[in-house]
Amino acid sequence: MADVISNTPYDDAFKTMYVECDELVYPLLNEVFGEHYSGNEKIIRRGNEFFENEEDGAENRLFSDSFIEVIGKETKIYHCECESTPNGNIIVRMFRYGAQMALQDAVQEGNKLNVLLPAAGIIFLRSNSETPDDFSINIKAPGDKSLQYIVPALKISSYSIDEIFEKRLYFLIPFYIFNLENKLQQYESDKIKITELKRIYAGIFERLEQDNISGNIKSFSFGLVKDMTNKVVQNVAQKYDNVRKGMGEIMGGHVLDSVVIRARDEGIQKGIEKGIEKGIEKGIEKGIEKGKTALADAIMKIHAGATVEDLIKEGVDEDTANLAWTCR
Repeated sequence: MADVISNTPYDDAFKTMYVECDELVYPLLNEVFGEHYSGNEKIIRRGNEFFENEEDGAENRLFSDSFIEVIGKETKIYHCECESTPNGNIIVRMFRYGAQMALQDAVQEGNKLNVLLPAAGIIFLRSNSETPDDFSINIKAPGDKSLQYIVPALKISSYSIDEIFEKRLYFLIPFYIFNLENKLQQYESDKIKITELKRIYAGIFERLEQDNISGNIKSFSFGLVKDMTNKVVQNVAQKYDNVRKGMGEIMGGHVLDSVVIRARDEGIQKGIEKGIEKGIEKGIEKGIEKGKTALADAIMKIHAGATVEDLIKEGVDEDTANLAWTCR
């Protein structure tokens, strides 16, 4: 039977950040795989859909959460899966996905087939005392040959907010609510407790905004993390009306089709259109950069207290000013 495609908001949030924002991915790779990426490396997204043939000729479709290729001093391929709950068959799926990617990239030299398995890791949103720090796949071949394939596991429960900010693991912020999941019933029935929860998230977003202002995280990433946090929190707390309402007051009513993604794409499109009007390819390239830069600058000014009217007075076109206000 083919793997079921998960449509949970936290899976969507994981994939959205993993696909849309390189800046959030580098620190995650460093933490999971012990790398030391600076952020200047090139990331290429690889396909995450594979097909397996059954004995009866039917095809199974396999969907992994993510495969990326990072080109730096050397080229490496990484495979990460986001799991809401420890699952006994996750290691089997990791090997199936990794083997499919390895076969896709395999190179045959005469009678020799060169196969490279991707570095694989698991992000556990929920975990317990029995959840291991890593998994091991032992591959045995004739002649007492063997290979041990280690798959590290990152557990959200292992990270405090302070550690997340110290390591710039902004990618984990949307999933921090899983560390508070067992307290949601208390928050729901106690106004004082809800105030405590709101204070926690107000503090998170204040720190995130300060890191945005200081340049530790770009405006696009800042807005994306806020949007994904809102989406995940609203889903995890779906049974608790008071919690969702209180958290909505802190985070605002953004949706998964993130306004920052739309704003970025519209800004780029506007830049392309301006470049096309000039009729030269160089104008298109400059227009793209101008569209992105103008939007980012406008967002920063709004974070600093400017209004749409202030931006327009400074010469920012009305569409860009309105888009920036939407992303505030």
